[in-house]
Amino acid sequence: PDNIKYYPLPEVWEEFYRKEIKDFRVLYQLAIAVLMVKAEDALFTEGLTRITGRDWTAFPAALAAKKLNYFAEGYRGRQRGKNVIRVLHETHAEENRPFVFAAGLLLMRRAYECYDETLYLVERKGRWSSSTYQITHHNALMQSALHGARLYADDAEFAQSYALRLRLAERIEDVLLRTGREPEGGLTGIIEHAKAHLLGMEKADGFFRMILGMQAEDMDEDARRNQKKVEQNRVRVLERYRSGALPDRNDPECRGAQTEDVLSFINEEGQRVVDSIVTAELRRGDTPALHSAAVDSIERVEGIQLFVRILQALGALKLDRGSWYAGSDEAKASTLSHLLKVSHPHAGETAADLKAALKDAGIAQQRLVEAAMYAPQWIPLIEAYLGWRGMASGCYYFQAHMSDIPKERASMIAKYTPIPIEDLKEGAFDIGWFKAAYKELGKAHFESLYDAAKYISNGAKHARARKFADAVRGELKLADVEKEIAAKRNKDLVMCCGLIPLKRARDKDMLARYVFLQNFLKESKQFGAQRRASEEKAVEIALSNLARACGFDDVTRLVWTAETELIKAHADHFTPKEVEDVALSLSVAADGAVSLVCTKGGKPLKVVPAKLKKNAYVLELKDAEKNLKEQYRRAKKMLEEMMEDGTPLLAREIANVMTYNPVIAPLLKPLVFQSGTALGFYADGALVAADGTRTELAEDAEVKIAHALDLYESGTWADYQKYLFEKE
Repeated sequence: PDNIKYYPLPEVWEEFYRKEIKDFRVLYQLAIAVLMVKAEDALFTEGLTRITGRDWTAFPAALAAKKLNYFAEGYRGRQRGKNVIRVLHETHAEENRPFVFAAGLLLMRRAYECYDETLYLVERKGRWSSSTYQITHHNALMQSALHGARLYADDAEFAQSYALRLRLAERIEDVLLRTGREPEGGLTGIIEHAKAHLLGMEKADGFFRMILGMQAEDMDEDARRNQKKVEQNRVRVLERYRSGALPDRNDPECRGAQTEDVLSFINEEGQRVVDSIVTAELRRGDTPALHSAAVDSIERVEGIQLFVRILQALGALKLDRGSWYAGSDEAKASTLSHLLKVSHPHAGETAADLKAALKDAGIAQQRLVEAAMYAPQWIPLIEAYLGWRGMASGCYYFQAHMSDIPKERASMIAKYTPIPIEDLKEGAFDIGWFKAAYKELGKAHFESLYDAAKYISNGAKHARARKFADAVRGELKLADVEKEIAAKRNKDLVMCCGLIPLKRARDKDMLARYVFLQNFLKESKQFGAQRRASEEKAVEIALSNLARACGFDDVTRLVWTAETELIKAHADHFTPKEVEDVALSLSVAADGAVSLVCTKGGKPLKVVPAKLKKNAYVLELKDAEKNLKEQYRRAKKMLEEMMEDGTPLLAREIANVMTYNPVIAPLLKPLVFQSGTALGFYADGALVAADGTRTELAEDAEVKIAHALDLYESGTWADYQKYLFEKE
């Protein structure tokens, strides 16, 4: 229940209650009055008159005559005024429990006595669809009555309240089923029904019949379909309670019945209900059993014997991958697949128990592998039974490299890889894990898991794990992959680029893939922001996979190496070469900008002569110029990101770039670096501070690009500002 103390100015509203309303009986009337906005509430005015001693038939007209703007339809704050009354009522209902309980019972009794289905049943349009459904007790007055009727203080009051509400619920349900409309719950619940059984108010099979309903032979199809929905909902609630997801014990409407003996009864009788549904389902043929629709609501079944019986009942049927979605499919493959998915070993059951149960059961080895993929809780026992070393690791490899990883498997996956779950979802790949699992399993057993991987989830979520496995094993050819990427821009294949085994000329192959990925990223600029972001992420992961395959600790090392190798690959292009008496070469300006230079007779030309524009070497130079300009752009962005992230480099890596990369070196020269507490510009293996102080660096010393905050915190911000102004 709500409480006024959680709202602004609680003392003001409490004072309003004490001075203006004065009596809880008046507050009770107000609470109902301000919420009575639907025509059907008029049915209960006679009962309300008996409770309050007032004639409520004249209330709407009297309210209109008073012109109370705070409650008028057009008043913007109308709902706030209602809420004050509602919350005050809920705040003080507990201390006035006897009155609220008596009033609730009286209203319930009147509702039962004057029940008229033509007035009681109200059709409402579905919120998300055009279908209609029935409302019977969701109006303000009946909700107040139901709230009061549940505030019983002892078993005697419970018996009085429950019996009345049950009679009304049965009458409503009978009418709805008879007229082919969907019944609705709410007047009584599973917990209260269990308490009633313990008090001797129900027949021996009353709880069982309440959960599974009564599908009479003469029911028409609409009524039968609606009764099945009731069964589904009740079994779902039953399973939720049995799993420990109970209503709040502090709720006054729940605490009276939620005792240990009641909960124990629910567990025991609930198990009987579940066993009955499961037994019938295992014996059925192609025609649905009486309660097949309720199978999907079952959350857990246990035992090796049951596991084997489910597999036997499935026979040659394929596991239903669609059962990963909640639904009410009564097809045999669907219901049995759901039971397999929610089946678990009993505590203490072993591989020896599984071996005994499988003896002469006729279950194929591949079916057990499929079951392990479909229901991972069986992996340890099936692995031990089959004697496959590495099976668990292999199973979880496929589960970890899906595009959607269930939360409940995250902790188990974390035992096999340090890569965060979110990164795995994005497409990160643990090549070490894969190779270890593949080596333990061997080709034949791995192929068995590979085939069963389709049962990990619905749709094609398993396809990524398969593609990654194909890539690492060399089943995918790089040329074919790049061709398909160019045609379809498949992001999973982009990530595979870093997984396909490197050729013997490793450095050359690495560089070619790096350039391909960077070109793919450049092409993504033509698309919208969302697609650009997803393709950028795919390239980021592909580079990460490539870095691991090449033995680099991180992507930064790969990028620095690749960018330097790119320059080396273009080394000859910086030396002038004569083509038809014109000398052509690439040139790098002091700021790192690359341009194509041509001279004739020692004199520079502004443009390449028209006759040479289609010359093979000229085209080669133009392509190199474009690549190096792209490198400059990439390097600038990368350096900015490295400064923001504080990414460390090794001193020898900086030295390598400064020596061999004339495009990136000019970008590094004006940067301030930091190594430990030392700050300064990089020069010949040392950091030179603004005041000229020189700090020598070891080759393996970690160095990062200093952020403005680093300069500020070190107290050298002003020194570097002064240095900058002087140099300008």
